[in-house]
Amino acid sequence: MLKILGEPLIYFTSKAEPYLLPTSLNDKELEVQKVKLAEEDLVEVTNITTEKDGQSAVVEYRTAYKNVNPFAALHKTNFQNPITRKAHFTKQKDEWQIGMSN
Repeated sequence: MLKILGEPLIYFTSKAEPYLLPTSLNDKELEVQKVKLAEEDLVEVTNITTEKDGQSAVVEYRTAYKNVNPFAALHKTNFQNPITRKAHFTKQKDEWQIGMSN
């Protein structure tokens, strides 16, 4: 969509290079550059609930952002507060598979 407008809306200087993420061929064609806003780290596992059959489990955990950079000001995310997340595990053929949700 941005390519239709003709010219990129934003140009990055060399100071932005540490925050630029690798660009796919499709994004290059569309002149899209993804930017790293922060890093999200696991803080703690707060709860693990296993189903009685032993074939599924839910793990609740908290994460927090670190190394928040100036580009984060352009996003609506509150990078100051820890986040509670859940991961759903299912056992299939002696292997655990994970599915994530917020």
